[in-house]
Amino acid sequence: MRFELGGVEYQTIVQTKNWGKPVDQLHLFAFKAILEDIPGQPRGIFVARSGYQSGAKEVALKLGILIYELKEAEDLPSLALTVGGWAKFNLISMPLHGLITNGEPDIKASSAIAWGFDYEVFTPNYSNLFFEVSESWLAQQHPGRDISKLVVFRPREGCSWQEILLYDEVGAVVGNVGVVMAKISLALQNESVFSKRVTHVLEQPAFVLTQSADITRIKIVSVSADVEMICRREVRRAKMSNFPQVVLRQLNSGQSAYFAVTQSVLDQISAA
Repeated sequence: MRFELGGVEYQTIVQTKNWGKPVDQLHLFAFKAILEDIPGQPRGIFVARSGYQSGAKEVALKLGILIYELKEAEDLPSLALTVGGWAKFNLISMPLHGLITNGEPDIKASSAIAWGFDYEVFTPNYSNLFFEVSESWLAQQHPGRDISKLVVFRPREGCSWQEILLYDEVGAVVGNVGVVMAKISLALQNESVFSKRVTHVLEQPAFVLTQSADITRIKIVSVSADVEMICRREVRRAKMSNFPQVVLRQLNSGQSAYFAVTQSVLDQISAA
């Protein structure tokens, strides 16, 4: 492949491997030998469908060969949200570097449009957590005792919010503190506030188990916490309904280019 830039003519040799196994270092050394036998020292580009074995990237950098990986674009896993977190998104147009066909008739490049989602992901950070214990219930259950020493509940260190179960008066599980924390975060979302101390009053009588053999459970009235919503932005490419997508990734730099392809082209790329 020859091209001209600024009046200077360049030559590039491209080698492709549509293999079901990674390319090893020996094939890169062999490709380099071919390049050295061609007058003018052309630039070498190596494209593989199944990637490269360990160390091949370092060899390519040393030899001055640009290495690429071409494969079908993978579906991203579902957007992960923590308990009490939420996300906002906008539909956006994503870069697409062209449409590759096998000469199929009546297919226009303009019909290939890629879309994606621009997410704002909000993750809650809780601090200064406080469980308000029912002093009236303590006084009724433990008459004559100094309840001032019994009104503090501290969860077991290292446990998650979902592991702190809430029980009703007869001992049946009615929820967990994770659900309560989600409601606390929802209060901020509804107010469009991103930092606030929030108190959630439990609608139904709820009990938590303690680590004390003396008082095995206590009644909780409300849960309070300082909540700060940490925001991060994430852009994700979506699948196209009319064309599959492939990604050409340059492993030297990590840059990627996305192309729409017809099904026949994808079948060729995916063939072993």
